[in-house]
Amino acid sequence: AQVKEWAVTIPNFTWLDIANGGVSAARNCGVKSAKSDFIAFCDDDDYFLPNHIDQLFTRIKSEGLEPGLYHTHSKELRGLELSIPPVYPKPAGISWQEHYITQGEMILSCTCLHRDIALKFPFPNGIKYAEDHEQRLLAMSTYPCFPIYEQTVIVDRSDETATNRPVEQIAAIYRHRFRTMFNNPLIRAHIRRKYRHQMLYRWTSLELADARQNARSAYPLLLARAAARVRTWSNLKTWVMNLIWFFKADSNH
Repeated sequence: AQVKEWAVTIPNFTWLDIANGGVSAARNCGVKSAKSDFIAFCDDDDYFLPNHIDQLFTRIKSEGLEPGLYHTHSKELRGLELSIPPVYPKPAGISWQEHYITQGEMILSCTCLHRDIALKFPFPNGIKYAEDHEQRLLAMSTYPCFPIYEQTVIVDRSDETATNRPVEQIAAIYRHRFRTMFNNPLIRAHIRRKYRHQMLYRWTSLELADARQNARSAYPLLLARAAARVRTWSNLKTWVMNLIWFFKADSNH
């Protein structure tokens, strides 16, 4: 109640009361209530830097207000440590979906959508993880992306719910979610096999990296499981590198 009393005093701010139906329901409610053509999202643990809206507005105007996905990039905050991840422009010859799931991932708080896109492709209700990924992969199947290579958002990863889980659980959840997404014909049509498997294997690599640091005794079993998930030359290369590390580490003990 105290937060609401404060919030309603802010100019151009609208407070919406809805039953707790999850983050997708809240975002969709906001989209339906919006009166402007473009909608910028900001999660509760992220921060817009002062130039964020200006950067978006400038790019949107330069594209003639074309409906699309406009996005900047982010910096990451963990506790008191601010890191600046590299920004990778999309290479020629791959789709935006392929770039997005490999190394060009855009954070939702960096994203600005035309309202028509958010209405046509709402955030999926009843899904707890990667719901924003699914929404944008679907939107990219129909609408263009307009990147802005400036880091105008701070993403606070200090207390993420997902990272409070064991890495093995997180990896299993996201592998399942992305397999489900890749079965959607509208998404699958824009992502070639090698990129789908590159994305899925990334979570396996995360498991192995965590085991190297925190649970070396579990590493042989995880490495064997990882072998069964190899589907491409890229997967195989990564798996072999992990195998070499294991034998080198074993010989040093």
